[in-house]
Order: sequence, then structure tokens, then C-alpha cells
Amino acid sequence: MDNIFCNQQEELMINGSAMECYEFAKNNKHADIKKLQEKVIASQDVQACYFFARDIKTADVKRLEEVVLKSKSQIEFALWFARDIKGANIKALEQVIIDSDNAFYCYEFAERIKGANIQGLQYVVENSKDAFLCYLFAKNIKGADIHMLENVVIKSGDIGKIYWFARDVKGADVNKLQVAVLMSKDAYYCKKFVEDVKGANKFLFSIVLNSIQSTQDQDDDELIF
Repeated sequence: MDNIFCNQQEELMINGSAMECYEFAKNNKHADIKKLQEKVIASQDVQACYFFARDIKTADVKRLEEVVLKSKSQIEFALWFARDIKGANIKALEQVIIDSDNAFYCYEFAERIKGANIQGLQYVVENSKDAFLCYLFAKNIKGADIHMLENVVIKSGDIGKIYWFARDVKGADVNKLQVAVLMSKDAYYCKKFVEDVKGANKFLFSIVLNSIQSTQDQDDDELIF
């Protein structure tokens, strides 16, 4: 190694950012990985620790992971670390996600990480009362408790998500979901439900749609007079 290279590395160790140390370690085959890693870990830079663990072959995954586990504000890196880093402590990273109470990342973890604790992650999604995330969880996550998620979607009163749930989720209670759509008297979703959802009660929907049409005709007549 020449003096210029050594001087560059020493300058990084003194004044460089964690990401600059990562870039140097990644792009220079003679870089002192241990020294640069110490600088990255000491910085507590979650992003740099993730990239270092991901891209540097001789990185100490466990020590870099400790920085990610301590982070409370950048929980996306716990997901990415579990997804991308061989030897990552999946259960510990998962607990960070669950403890964050972030329904979106709980869904993402359940979808992307093999062996995830579906029950624990679903609990956060359910409690969020987010109809869209409950729909996605039921639709895409093997082992999800369909009926618990279904109840949240129905209680949300979001007729569009109720229709999607009935249309897309295997094992959905069509009868229960159609009652919510019928009671909404939303002509658009009543038509969509009976057209797209297998098992929809066409007779009941025809009664409601006729009632909606009659009300509209009556309103039109009143406007004329």
C-alpha cells in the first residue's frame, strides 16, 4: 500500500462520516475493514451499519446488528437487515418491528421474512384499525387469521375495502361482508359486489338496487315539480 492510500484511510478514520468509511471499505480491496468497521459502529449510524453488514464480506454482522436493534426511529432498517443479511437475528429484529407498533412494517415483515411470527405481527395490524392493511394482510399472508381481520374491515365502514375483502380474500365470510355492503345502500358497490363476488346473494342485491333506483326516481320527480 502506498502512502497516499494510507493517508486517505487515516483521514477517514479521523474526519470521515460513517457512510464514507463504508464506501471506502467497499471500494478498496486493501482497506482495513476492522478499523473502518469500528468507526461505523462507534458512529451509531444505522444506515451505514446496514450497508456495511450487507456489502462487506468480512463484516461482523452481530455487532453491526446491535446498532440496528437499538434504533427506535429507523425501524425500516430492522426489516431490511432481516431480509438482506445472512446470519441476522430474525427474532430480535422482528421484536423491534412489533414493539414499534408500526402496522405497515409489521405487514411488510410478515410478507417478506420467512418464519415470521404471524400472530404477533397481525396483532399490531389489527389494532391499527387500518382497513387497507388488514385487507392486504388477510389477502397475502399465509397463516393470517382471516376472520379477525375481516371484522376490523367491516367495523371500519369502508365499503370499498369490504368489497375488496370479499372479492380477493380466500376464506372470507361473503354473507357477513355482503350485509355491510347491502346496508350501505351504495349503488356502485352493490353492483360490483353482485358482479364480482362468488356467492353473493343476487336476489337481495336486486331488491336493494331496485329500492335505490326507486328513491332516485322519486327524488327526480320532486325536482321536476
